[in-house]
Amino acid sequence: MTDDFAIYVISNKRPNDVVTVQDAFEKSNVRLPWYIVLDDQDPTIEQYRQRFGDERLVIFPKQETIDSMDMGDNFQMSGSVVPRKAIWDIARQQGNRYFLVLDDDYRYFDWKFDSNGVPVFGRYEVIKNLDDVILSLLDYYKKLPSEIVTLSILQMG
Repeated sequence: MTDDFAIYVISNKRPNDVVTVQDAFEKSNVRLPWYIVLDDQDPTIEQYRQRFGDERLVIFPKQETIDSMDMGDNFQMSGSVVPRKAIWDIARQQGNRYFLVLDDDYRYFDWKFDSNGVPVFGRYEVIKNLDDVILSLLDYYKKLPSEIVTLSILQMG
């Protein structure tokens, strides 16, 4: 394990979807620390509190975050850009140098390769230890040149 890493799940007005992510984490035996990231304008914060407790929630100031950036958006729509920006500050405040950002609509985490590393389409197997996968990716990331600040992974959908 590592003490400078966390998983942040972005959510907004969808506490039921996070329940599904929590189920997916349980199926894949996630033991790494994870948090639900909400903005302070979300009218369903209390529902999140009832389901997950305060220790799982991280609430950021939405307008303050919007004011601190230029989203390049002429329509004043904030979408998922604002929480993704806020996570950099949240991670720093929590002492996390590294983090994984997920949306709130994951149903499962699975492999799409056979034991020889060949892609297999139409047959998927749930990852039994997602922590090992994440920590392997983190180890790989740490070996990359310092100019690389983000590592993205592909998802279906």
